[in-house]
Amino acid sequence: MSYYEMIRDDTVNHYVLFTEDEIAGLKKRIGVEKIKSFQNDMEDLFNAPLESVVTKKRCAPGGNVHDYVSLGTYWWPDKNNKDGPYIRRDGYINPEGVFYDKDKLKRLAYLVYHGSLLYFLSGENRYLDLVKRHLCNWFINEETRMNPHLEYGQFIPGLANGRSEGIIDYGASFTYALNMIHLLHRVGALEADLLEGLLSWHRSFRTWLLESEIGKKEGSAKNNHGTFYDVALCSIEQFLGMSEQIKARKDFFITERIEKQIAADFSLPLELARTRTITYSFMGLKGLLEEAKFLSCQGIDVFPRLKGAVNWLYENAIVHRETWPGSQLTRVDDGIYLVFRELVCGIYGSDYADIGDYVDPGKIYNRVLAYLFL
Repeated sequence: MSYYEMIRDDTVNHYVLFTEDEIAGLKKRIGVEKIKSFQNDMEDLFNAPLESVVTKKRCAPGGNVHDYVSLGTYWWPDKNNKDGPYIRRDGYINPEGVFYDKDKLKRLAYLVYHGSLLYFLSGENRYLDLVKRHLCNWFINEETRMNPHLEYGQFIPGLANGRSEGIIDYGASFTYALNMIHLLHRVGALEADLLEGLLSWHRSFRTWLLESEIGKKEGSAKNNHGTFYDVALCSIEQFLGMSEQIKARKDFFITERIEKQIAADFSLPLELARTRTITYSFMGLKGLLEEAKFLSCQGIDVFPRLKGAVNWLYENAIVHRETWPGSQLTRVDDGIYLVFRELVCGIYGSDYADIGDYVDPGKIYNRVLAYLFL
């Protein structure tokens, strides 16, 4: 099984919003031999076909092949009403999704994220060339490019042609790839035409996120959906050089995200109401910390407001995880605890450095995380 297949249902907990300094520190820490092993394991990146929205097997409801479309993740045909609308089965992913665009976008994010990281770690231009080729195919080339909107994201047959929840298809995966594109831009690794094409696409996409009814609705979501809408916007605005717009999110972030998602006991009750509560609790808090990180880069420190939630998750999901209070339908990769350690130690220092002591190396299924963080 490829690393992508291991993480496809939980990409967000496997990715890091790196800064340039963090990648430099990572390169120094892991050393040449681990980087070579990482490279060898990721050679299949070069076998990845060029994919885009025009290669899907089922078209978007509007009929335009350049429009992105994905199936509602947990929505299934109703066995008792074959001609009726789909019904929800939370936590159970409908495999029909492969006929649409979500997997292709997530595979693109996977390739751009890891290809860029390998370029920074190894200095080999073949990774940069690979990343640029796939970006041109998805965002730039007239014959294959995606239109800059998600009007048909996570549609439900018989109920909705598109939903606000579809925005997380981008927010929880390609956000991390865009951060890498931003870093490539900062080191002058992108040609002018490609850079301007990516900037133009994301300017249009940002406008759609802010002005469309679907975008506005997702922006008002109370759980991780609202958070990753914000994280996507911050990542886009970082790429576009819109620092003032990032700064302006501070008060909304505190009142509408932190105060409404974190309970008095510092848990995230909206994530504990799900069927994959470990996965979603890490995802929800990770998104809050990452939005705070964007604000921190603009000189605004809201990390103290999140320390209680970090302590709660550390104690309940890591130190005493055998008594975790919620359900978890799917397997948890112990590697995500290492990603969490990387994030929180970068913010709070060595307070959580012992997280690795609670990790079972035999349960790190995505070995990329072992190369980088074990």
